[in-house]
Amino acid sequence: MAVSPEPDNTKERILDVALRLFSENGIYQVPISQIREAAGQRNASAVQYHFGNRDGLIRAIVDRHIDAIHFRRVDLLEATSTADEPTAVALALFAPLAEMLDGDWRDLAYLRFIGELLTRPEFRFEDITALVGHEHADVANEAIERILSHGSPLPKTLRDERIRAAAIMVMHSLAEQATLRAGGIGRRPLPTAIVLANLVDMYVAALLAPVSPAAVGGNVTSGRRTRSRR
Repeated sequence: MAVSPEPDNTKERILDVALRLFSENGIYQVPISQIREAAGQRNASAVQYHFGNRDGLIRAIVDRHIDAIHFRRVDLLEATSTADEPTAVALALFAPLAEMLDGDWRDLAYLRFIGELLTRPEFRFEDITALVGHEHADVANEAIERILSHGSPLPKTLRDERIRAAAIMVMHSLAEQATLRAGGIGRRPLPTAIVLANLVDMYVAALLAPVSPAAVGGNVTSGRRTRSRR
């Protein structure tokens, strides 16, 4: 990955190194000492001084990107307010992230970083809200509700699972596309417009798919013939 010159500001330099290493090796696989050394900090407590711990680093990386994503999303969602069509809302929801595929190395690294973070099994909806802030989370949640309003009512457990599973699909796909662009390995990445349009189609279809009896705990007749008892 081509990396631009490191910034002079120590805090920003540490953030850049942490983002690069987290995106390449995994958020919880990189020792804090490795980040400090790669950032050229001799003081053993340099990272702790600026960020406290790993969670502080994670929050600082999110904070550095979240406002630009949020304000772009707000603008796009406002443009859909008079034409409340599910794919238009989903497009506004994910376009700010997909557009980062055409950005610099930091944008690509952030997609890989956030793709891992937000799809960890232990990460709850409340954790996401705490990380990005209520204002940012409320905008995304309102957009999701607008999409769901076009389908049949769902039991809460199933509804939450669909929201999570559909988001995991989108975030993993964006992270994978970012990896293809960053490393020049694997298959050729698709154009951003196609990636976004395809993800929007799949996301809306996942949220609004018909619900089978099995999904809500009903009985399903298998294809295997059972022998009656006399």
